[in-house]
Amino acid sequence: MPLYVHRGYRIQTQVTSQWQAIIWAPSSSHASTQLSKATIAEGEIVSLQRAKALIDYWESQTDLQRRGMASKRAASTPAS
Repeated sequence: MPLYVHRGYRIQTQVTSQWQAIIWAPSSSHASTQLSKATIAEGEIVSLQRAKALIDYWESQTDLQRRGMASKRAASTPAS
């Protein structure tokens, strides 16, 4: 099956009794334990779209955490 890349994450689809998209984080050889799935009738594209949405969600949470840590650091820095 083809290998797709979204935001640095690698996605590979496979079909068994349903479509599954396996996701690898950037610079990792370990696949995520979370798979995006779609029924045979929904097809490979739906599984891939769900994987991309999951990656976008992970990235948005990471961005929020980074912003939160940055604002805490700024708040703890004494004013000149």
